This record gives sequence, structure tokens and C-alpha cells, in this order.
Amino acid sequence: RTRVVRKKDAGAQPTRGTAESTGSGQIALRFRVKIQVPLVNAFTPAGPEGSSMSVYNKERTFVSTVGHDHPRYGHLHALITKEGSAGGKKGYFNAFYDRSTEEAVVHAHELLPFDAKCDW
Repeated sequence: RTRVVRKKDAGAQPTRGTAESTGSGQIALRFRVKIQVPLVNAFTPAGPEGSSMSVYNKERTFVSTVGHDHPRYGHLHALITKEGSAGGKKGYFNAFYDRSTEEAVVHAHELLPFDAKCDW
């Protein structure tokens, strides 16, 4: 799992998703995010030393970034450029927002298959 957003990031709470228990009695909101790698131009993803990757949900009620200094940046960048959609420019992942800690966590180990649910 990759923590993408911390408490200090204002306006980063998703408003739609599936509520579930975290096991500690707290409620978490599950949702999907798209992570887009930075581009050199409209057709070419930038290398792993590029700028931040954009992270957002379909409704854009959750918007954040993963900076190149993030510990999982290289892993995410490699996974998306190798197995992602749109020629390795974007990848879709499950995520959850824990209301008790006010953090969003992306399941960065599992790239979702591109399908109708990930066509945005």
C-alpha cells in the first residue's frame, strides 16, 4: 500500500465510494483512482526522474500527486509505463480513505485491468 495523501493536504477527501469497516470500528471509503505519469509530449511518458504523477478519482473530488521523491514513485512509474493503459501513460488502482486518520492509501501493488469501470 502507498500512502499518497496526508492530513495536511486540504480538500483531498473523496465524496463517493463504498463504505467499509477497517476492523478497528472506523469506516473507510473505498474508491478507484487514476494515476497519470508526467509526459514529455502528448504521446510520450517522461522518465522516472520526471515531475509529479497526478492522482485523482473519476469525479475529481479527490485530487493529489505523487512526487518524484515519494518512496514508491519509481515502482508506480515502472508499473504504469510497462502495464498501464493509453500506451503506459495511466494506471487505475483501488484506494481507500480512512476517515479516522484522514489519509488516502493506494493499493499500488495491483494495477486494475482497463475496462468500462476504468474508462475516464
